[in-house]
Amino acid sequence: MTESMIYWITRLDGIHGFCQGFQIIATILAVVGIITALITGGVKAAAIAEGSDDDAKIAGSICKVACRVWIPMFCLATICSLARTLTPTTKEMIAIKVIPQIASVNNVEKIKDISKDMLDITADWLKDMRKKYVNGQDK
Repeated sequence: MTESMIYWITRLDGIHGFCQGFQIIATILAVVGIITALITGGVKAAAIAEGSDDDAKIAGSICKVACRVWIPMFCLATICSLARTLTPTTKEMIAIKVIPQIASVNNVEKIKDISKDMLDITADWLKDMRKKYVNGQDK
């Protein structure tokens, strides 16, 4: 594993969090924009029905601004969601890089010679580590 790979693995959680922040902000702005567009669209329709041109123009201009906000924000929220989905977290990337190295054919053959019940031994070891970790957290 190169220094560059290690660097990017340590940055993945930050990238994930950054995308999540943008996604939340963009989603809120998209929802506010579409609600504003719907309300002003209704106000514009009511103003036209009453024959009030000034109110219809104001509502129409507010509706245009709201559409200029919610459409790009919706696209940004979708892109950030996609980026979060396709970007692994640090833990996931470590698993992607380490498990194939451990589970190579040569290593599996060596481990198979050591123990026939490899899964049971591994499970017991993980349980012991969990107990130690939980007890360490309680102190």
